[in-house]
Amino acid sequence: MNKEEVRSLRQEGLTLQEIGDRLGVSRQRIFQLLNAESSDNYYKKLKQDPIRLERYRKRKREASKRFYLRHPEYHSSYSRDYARKFMLEVAGKRIWVEKRPRPDNICELCGGEHRMLHYHHWDDKHPEKGLWVCRLCHWICEAVEAGRDIAGIKKEYLAFKQIT
Repeated sequence: MNKEEVRSLRQEGLTLQEIGDRLGVSRQRIFQLLNAESSDNYYKKLKQDPIRLERYRKRKREASKRFYLRHPEYHSSYSRDYARKFMLEVAGKRIWVEKRPRPDNICELCGGEHRMLHYHHWDDKHPEKGLWVCRLCHWICEAVEAGRDIAGIKKEYLAFKQIT
């Protein structure tokens, strides 16, 4: 269905309802299609009239607020919190799992207060078994899981520090 097809049917003398029935859409959609001005022209007119432009922007903001009030799952902070609570990356794939409750910005290994905590799990078959740790402790946990010798790394670091 395009504008030219609808216009030709209208010139043949068909009513909007008959055109809509023939094309499988509503009479209102046919009316909108015939009376719609191009979006380019609409925005050009808006830019020329600052009062209309401001009203347009206000309506868009209000519509956006109404949408996010009705659909909180689309709101970015809600999505981030939801993902933080339920999403986990296992073997390069994202899975959804019920994690342990997140402590109030306290690392469960070092006990330090951190704004951002990572969820470290050690069993891919049971990803809900894990703990909330700061970034540094998470690196240490990953190194231990990989079988790295943490004490050896510390010795190498101190030796390198003395050389430089």
